[in-house]
Amino acid sequence: MMDDATKTINLLIETERLADKILQNKHEIVALDKRRQHTREAIREVEKSDEKKAWIAVGSMLIEMKKEKALELLQKDQNVINQEINKLRSDQKVLVGQHRDLEFADPLKGFDLNPLSRDEVGAFRTNLPGF
Repeated sequence: MMDDATKTINLLIETERLADKILQNKHEIVALDKRRQHTREAIREVEKSDEKKAWIAVGSMLIEMKKEKALELLQKDQNVINQEINKLRSDQKVLVGQHRDLEFADPLKGFDLNPLSRDEVGAFRTNLPGF
């Protein structure tokens, strides 16, 4: 009888651990998305500027640099943020699947769908009129 109670407690602990990790990832995604939006706004402002140099924040410092170099750094930051968000989203799918397994629930339908690539959309357009 004690063995079943121990298994149940371990199952609940593991379920809660996964749920906490899922929530933590969700908060990280939201924070990264805010950062991505701020970076996108900064890129837009630097592009619109007529100045040859731009002031950008690097950590807690403000640095003046050439407009082209500033745009390059901001674009790199944008790419890194996008990669981190995509990694967290793919990890999230795995964690949710594991959590549902622990709860003995059916897997979510459509949760693992991916958008069509440009080549796939192009193939649809050439083969299906009106697509």
